Amino acid sequence: MSEDPDQPRARRALAVTALVAVVAVAALVTLAVVVVGSGDDDATPDGSDAAARTEPPGPLDALLADGSPTAGEPMPTANPVGASAAASTILPIETGWTTSAYGDVEILVLLRNAGEIAFANVAVDAVLVDEDGNDLATVPASYARVDPGQVVPISSFTTAPAEAIADIRVDVSARGTLPPEPALVELGEVTWDQDELGTVRVTGTIRATEPVEFVAIVAVLRDDAGGYLGSAFGFVERTDEAGTDFEAFGFPAGTVADIELYTAT
Repeated sequence: MSEDPDQPRARRALAVTALVAVVAVAALVTLAVVVVGSGDDDATPDGSDAAARTEPPGPLDALLADGSPTAGEPMPTANPVGASAAASTILPIETGWTTSAYGDVEILVLLRNAGEIAFANVAVDAVLVDEDGNDLATVPASYARVDPGQVVPISSFTTAPAEAIADIRVDVSARGTLPPEPALVELGEVTWDQDELGTVRVTGTIRATEPVEFVAIVAVLRDDAGGYLGSAFGFVERTDEAGTDFEAFGFPAGTVADIELYTAT
């Protein structure tokens, strides 16, 4: 049976809606990461047009984070001492960009807290620049906290033309520090597939140690060389210990070999 030609558009609209929802709660967002799939941990992008440029690519096991989303109790008061260290501690481990099957330019920035303290109210600007160093566009993001070892992503569409982008500059700041806390949101079994039209569908279960309102899901899509092909976006309105099923959709311009799944609360 052939697929209704309007279905990919509807799925794309759902993914864009989810991405807009992620941006809408960016000021409160905290993230945790789980890597799923069986890609080559030491692979790097192959340099083709479909693959993203990275600097540095980094092994996938470097993306595993002991950090976690904020626990359900009230946020502790941030200590402003040490906040200036965020710029030298929360560091990019990968930057990249690609063009989706629909011609949208998507960027990816992965940042890791390489220190031993948690930072509060972290603000990040991913600035796209051309070969002359001129700014083309800025993609902002903010996180309520980033724990030691935690990886947080910026994955978003941009209006900057892909052919003009030469690099992504990352500016990081924080308002204070916090004690590390245990994970609140956990992922259950996750599966994914890519249909004949190229649409990627990710399904799974997400649960929390206590009720959580709105959890966004971002799946980073990789080719067989580890290159960035785009992202799939989804969300659940609420989850708890019983868990909630989710779907996320993406529209890469190439064949996906592996995914990395992130959650945001």
